[in-house]
Amino acid sequence: SAGSYLKWDGNEWTSEWIPYRDGGIKAIWASSPEDVWFVGDKGSIVHYDGSGFTRIKSGTEVDLTDIYGIDKDHIWIGGNNTSDARSVLIGILGRTPQILYQRYTDGSNNLNDDRTWSPHIETLWAPPSSNRLLIAGGWGFYEINHHKEMIEYNRQMIAHFSYYPEKMRGTHSNNLFIVGDNATVYHFNGIGWHWYENIFNTSIRFTSISLIKSSITIVGYDRSSILRRAIILKGS
Repeated sequence: SAGSYLKWDGNEWTSEWIPYRDGGIKAIWASSPEDVWFVGDKGSIVHYDGSGFTRIKSGTEVDLTDIYGIDKDHIWIGGNNTSDARSVLIGILGRTPQILYQRYTDGSNNLNDDRTWSPHIETLWAPPSSNRLLIAGGWGFYEINHHKEMIEYNRQMIAHFSYYPEKMRGTHSNNLFIVGDNATVYHFNGIGWHWYENIFNTSIRFTSISLIKSSITIVGYDRSSILRRAIILKGS
């Protein structure tokens, strides 16, 4: 994480500093060049409107690790603390942040339900034109059937899902990927999950994935030596 981001203008990369934050930036999402959202440490949310940056109050000090939206009025932010059991889900529905879910230090949450398996959110994704919100983290993979209000959630079992997920992205409900620690890649085709066991490697952590049409890009790093090496995988 860092306090700046790289911007591509079609010819070259430039680095730009992000103000109004309390730590590093963990994730970026945008509906347009005039609607860019940055989230990061200690509950930091910063919005860019094409001309300037604005700090947005999140209502939490939990580290925010991912952000995703289906349009400018339906955006979700998830996060967790590695130092304790706290986790949070924030909805920006109609441009105003609202905490939908909180997991506390003792494992309990604002829904007053199961302490053992309540969501500890690292990444999230929402299928287009759907009321479903999918979240993944240290305690598993979950589906929320109504993404405007955290009423209940369903924990779903994925075979070999024992390695920490870092990023979840898809193009539709029948094409969903999760990448994470130990070079793990999971794919859902609408019927079942497939684990790409052949690329499993305990020295590699995949940190993000991008899906554009039929193109897939996965990034991460190799931690087998003191000097970490960047890794980029491309496929279709």
